[in-house]
Amino acid sequence: MEPNTASSPEWHRTGGRSAARSAAVRPVSSTATFNRAATSFGPCHFDLSATVLAAAAALRTFTRTARARRCCASGAELPAVRRRETGAALLAAEVAAAAGEATAATPSAASDTEGGGAAWRRFPTDFVWGVATAAFQIEGAVAEDGRGPSIWDTFSHVKGNIYEDANADVACDHYHRYEEDLQLVKQLGAKAYRFSISWSRVLPTGVVADGVNEQGLAFYEQICRGCLARGVEPVATLYHWDLPEALEAPEQQPARAGRPAAGQLSAAELGRRGGWLKRSTVGHFGRFAQLCFERLGRYVKTWCSINEPWTQCILGYCFGSHAPGRNVKPGEEPYLAAHHMLLAHAKAQEWGRSIAHSSPKMAGEGEMSDVTEQNLGRESMALEAPEGVQIDPKTLMRIFIRRLWALLKRVGVRRGASAALAGDELSLLELAMVLNTEWPEAQEPENPEDQAAVERHKVFNLDWFARPLYDGDYPPLMRSRVGERLPRFTEAEQKSLKGSNDFFALNCYSARYICEDTAWRKWQNTAATLRILPYIADVPLQKLKAALASNKTDEGSTGEEVPVGGPAQARGLPATSWITDAGYETAVPLDAELTATGWPVAHYGLARLLLDLQRHYAPRGGIVVTEAGAAFDDDRRGAAGRRQAAYLRGQSVALRRAMAEGADVRGYFWWTLMDNFEWSFGYSKHFGLYALDVDLTRWPRAEGAEAFGRLAARQALAPEVTLEEFTRCLDRPDGKKARVVGVERGLRVGERNTVAVWHIYSSYTFKHAYF
Repeated sequence: MEPNTASSPEWHRTGGRSAARSAAVRPVSSTATFNRAATSFGPCHFDLSATVLAAAAALRTFTRTARARRCCASGAELPAVRRRETGAALLAAEVAAAAGEATAATPSAASDTEGGGAAWRRFPTDFVWGVATAAFQIEGAVAEDGRGPSIWDTFSHVKGNIYEDANADVACDHYHRYEEDLQLVKQLGAKAYRFSISWSRVLPTGVVADGVNEQGLAFYEQICRGCLARGVEPVATLYHWDLPEALEAPEQQPARAGRPAAGQLSAAELGRRGGWLKRSTVGHFGRFAQLCFERLGRYVKTWCSINEPWTQCILGYCFGSHAPGRNVKPGEEPYLAAHHMLLAHAKAQEWGRSIAHSSPKMAGEGEMSDVTEQNLGRESMALEAPEGVQIDPKTLMRIFIRRLWALLKRVGVRRGASAALAGDELSLLELAMVLNTEWPEAQEPENPEDQAAVERHKVFNLDWFARPLYDGDYPPLMRSRVGERLPRFTEAEQKSLKGSNDFFALNCYSARYICEDTAWRKWQNTAATLRILPYIADVPLQKLKAALASNKTDEGSTGEEVPVGGPAQARGLPATSWITDAGYETAVPLDAELTATGWPVAHYGLARLLLDLQRHYAPRGGIVVTEAGAAFDDDRRGAAGRRQAAYLRGQSVALRRAMAEGADVRGYFWWTLMDNFEWSFGYSKHFGLYALDVDLTRWPRAEGAEAFGRLAARQALAPEVTLEEFTRCLDRPDGKKARVVGVERGLRVGERNTVAVWHIYSSYTFKHAYF
């Protein structure tokens, strides 16, 4: 894609140009679906006059369509019109795509000879390449300008919780250096920047009624304005695990580091505490979301509500290895916290769909340039064929619909005709809960017990959240295994949840083998367990040392002992927990390359996962990979940068192959812009395209940063990627074939026992979690 040189922000990056004026022709691909034309990832500007012009243009086009139908019926050629060569080429490509003549999905040896321009190499011109960060991991300034403490401030200051007892008090100092960091985003060539908003920086107590911190809101407004001024689309996450501490500390709990004693709190303050275990947090989050939409919605059109609820629920309320560090009732609290997070997302969506946003009018920002409103309607909808091209009526109608949807996208109807045809409420913003998952497969594909374990893995990870978001309720298999410990939604709650994701936001880092949870299989996988142990042992060992050095405990609201340092003190596995409910075992492939976190490099898993999500959920708004990446051991010789470049190459091939097979993928965000505070790993794991010195000087990992920049600029696979590599990227590395079977859980209502699918499964279990 050509770089944006206009003064308008990225969501005006077309500068009002018609498709015929674009320098790059959209590649012919089997993924060029109506939904892609109907929805853009970036924000848009609603203009009533332009919409009226579009309707007028549509009327003119219907007249032309009738004329085309008569010509085609009589066998005559459509009258040729004088048009630019690029416009003729675009229409020819559209004709081929609409008529089903595209070859991208089944590339041939002949197409490979086209080199870098081969259709199978190219991404859509509107595919978004971005980078992602999170507030607590980079901002620092934890006690400046009115920011209140979060649960991660408290958790990270407890000895033994974080590797080398690191904390995020300074982190990357992004709060003071955001202009420099936004310039790094631009230099990378990223088209979008995903950041998160610190709830406690905007609302120090987490409650709107207690007062808004205007300095905090002003900081995020400056980030948004800085992105737009650089031609980068801001994508905001409302919650990335940093719950305000004022909403968390349990009732009746004695004072401890960073927490006031219960006796010092008012009745109102006590009533709002308990974090995600309390229903009141749902309402507080909804009002926080409303505030952000109202104040920042003029800049941000693509939002994420809650990042990786699975991670916080399991690591925060089952293992206790993340804030808030609870492992008191691992068979109840994870389900209750997840239930409230889902309801909080639905509440945020309710606010989002009720608020009408106006587009920003920033200093130096002009109107849509390069074309007049008259040209906008005429050129976007014109359907005259290039000289010598015959178009049948059905193909002509498909092209008309595509162009109409594209025009609506450009003049401001955010979710376009696809949402209207589905009967959904139109909105000027898009919101999704970010779900994290890996792609696991049965370790022994023909073993029915392994297949059943894979089913449980999927249900207790991805489907736990995806099914309510798309179907309104938890998976039946989960209900049957958890029973009454799994909360129930009311009918009204089911209605608010169903269809509340405007796109499928996916975080995926790896793939694993899944098998039945028996002593014999654990013994068989001893080598795999020993292989991963060095990567995950550092933090647990530090926790154990901290526990042995101190016998301090405090009393939780349940009357049970809760370790001060989270899970530092060992507790026996209870009779019921999320672990026993899920009932599966994971194994790392012995021949797979491992990253610095011990996660297997498995690009085929990303491609299979994307295809499976498309097959099961067919999400409107498409799929956006909101996080993916890898940490590698770093040195000044550039080893990490080279491995990042190789990893990006493998990821891009997997992405493009999945898209060629029909996955509607619209964006990919690398985690992360720069090395930062990686939760319990402290500063020991390096995911960033930029590294940080001790004095916080940023320097690029040259090969990794350059590889990302080339992908974003070229919108195509690297020239050195071969057709064979592209064709085989879906294959399982060990050569075993995954068995295709009917799905017990029936991913969509009404489809049980009727769909044959591949097995996919998600997320991190105890052996490979963020300890």
